[in-house]
Amino acid sequence: MKSDHFVSAIHGKSQHLMSLLFLFILLSGSAFAQRPARDSARAAKHATSNLSADQKKKMAELRTQLKKDILPLKNQLGEKKAKMRTLETADKADIAAINALIDEIQSLQGKIMKLHATQRQEIRKMLTPEQRVDFDLKGMRKEKKHRKGKKGHHSEEHRMEE
Repeated sequence: MKSDHFVSAIHGKSQHLMSLLFLFILLSGSAFAQRPARDSARAAKHATSNLSADQKKKMAELRTQLKKDILPLKNQLGEKKAKMRTLETADKADIAAINALIDEIQSLQGKIMKLHATQRQEIRKMLTPEQRVDFDLKGMRKEKKHRKGKKGHHSEEHRMEE
């Protein structure tokens, strides 16, 4: 008799635990499902306050065009970086070929930076003075955050060379 009561008590507790586990999985799944898409989150993050519908439309067109322009450059950049790894890990590395490839990579990175700068200026042209200030401040915060993250990386790299 006592063993039956003990077994039913354990069985009841395990069912309770399974119910809690199921509830946790269900709730955590719905929390992930409600996160905004990456692109829409990025767009919202970089959005300037009080944009008109026309401004939003033009900005979306500029973003799409920028993506189209940058995609082949990023593809070429990826190919060059892969070739760089191959050249650098060869038994007899060809330093002249490596240096030439570095120049090509820098050229591609420069083109991408120029496209970003052009888009930024196009966006600034369509903003009111108040919106432009907000836009510029957001860009400065992003730049500062980016530099702060890079600083630690470079300092460690420098220490390794010494």
